[in-house]
Amino acid sequence: GSVNVTVVPTPVANAGSDITICAGECATLTAATALGAISYEWFSLPNLISQSTSTIASVCPTVTTCYLLVVSGGSNCSDSDTVCVNVTSMAASWPVVYDVICSGDGPLQLSGATPLGGTYSGFGVNASGVFQPVLPASLGLQPLYYIYFDTCTQQNDTLFNSIEVI
Repeated sequence: GSVNVTVVPTPVANAGSDITICAGECATLTAATALGAISYEWFSLPNLISQSTSTIASVCPTVTTCYLLVVSGGSNCSDSDTVCVNVTSMAASWPVVYDVICSGDGPLQLSGATPLGGTYSGFGVNASGVFQPVLPASLGLQPLYYIYFDTCTQQNDTLFNSIEVI
């Protein structure tokens, strides 16, 4: 006699490319449909907590996290692939505290704000970010601004500071 042998192809897992999101956002992981696949399951690494049992998983990590996709076919054949969700945040700060300056003092270079690439502004601040008191209008507490582009929100944002001129 003859024996019929059925060869069941092992499905190939494809979790897609790594994704970058901003802090507080969610990502949708999408597995490519695999030939011969019977089931799909997503696990977060390293603790292997199940996230979804479909081709799609919605995840909201607070830190960069990688996910394991396991695709199973017939005859206990399976394959896996990994995708990472990189979580970024726009860390903006201006930690410099400007003390009181006297009206006769020379110019003061504003500095210390992040992210780099922004613009300092305010009354008496030139295009190079130098504050020069303009008398008598500069007397008193003067607001200072640092305007930068927030890559997460895709818009300009502003940090505030001040300096007192006496």
